[in-house]
Amino acid sequence: WESGSLVGTTETIYRGDPDAVTILPEERTYLNTVMQSYFPDYDGKVVGSIAGLRVLARENLSATRRSRETVLLADDPQSVAAIAIYGGKLTSYRATAEKVMNRLRTTLPARDPIADTRTLRLTARGDPRAAGTPADVAVPDRGQPAS
Repeated sequence: WESGSLVGTTETIYRGDPDAVTILPEERTYLNTVMQSYFPDYDGKVVGSIAGLRVLARENLSATRRSRETVLLADDPQSVAAIAIYGGKLTSYRATAEKVMNRLRTTLPARDPIADTRTLRLTARGDPRAAGTPADVAVPDRGQPAS
């Protein structure tokens, strides 16, 4: 990712304030160990870290055994007035958005598309590549400072 590698894990259960989520020291150690195992020339340099949360649908299974597939639940399957998204990963956000729009399509007025979400490039706020390019959509940069 941008001339580097983006690695992560999603197995830590978190029950705190979503605004306070952060990478744990044991996660950093684990990920560095895995990287050094698979890539012996990896120098251990970390240029930044981010932490996020993924909500999983409730099941009678431990958190580590629950499905990571995206689940879309409508409050009223007939009207699809609101949809909750559980599971999934950031890397599948486009496919998830397409599934949501397909579910909502019958409740929305017809209109011509103004963008192709399969090719729309997203950039972080403040990224100079976003300026003056109408096809770009700025997204919030919630990264943690480099450590």
